[in-house]
Amino acid sequence: MNLGKNAEAHWLDVVGRLRKYVESRASAGDVKRSLEGRALLAPLLDAMAHAKAVAAARATRRSKKAGEPTAEMPTG
Repeated sequence: MNLGKNAEAHWLDVVGRLRKYVESRASAGDVKRSLEGRALLAPLLDAMAHAKAVAAARATRRSKKAGEPTAEMPTG
């Protein structure tokens, strides 16, 4: 039942570690390898940014929904 509960967090952790590994391949002056790493990581970084935006939007919706009082139906 709990297998997929933290799937997004685990995915972000794995992609973050991959990003750090790819970025560490290039030495301080190796511009070519640095650009190659950025090109390889661009789709993953875009997906990570999208996942963070979706999570922030979800949290905002939940906090707004929790703060709204429930309106009672008029018996009119």
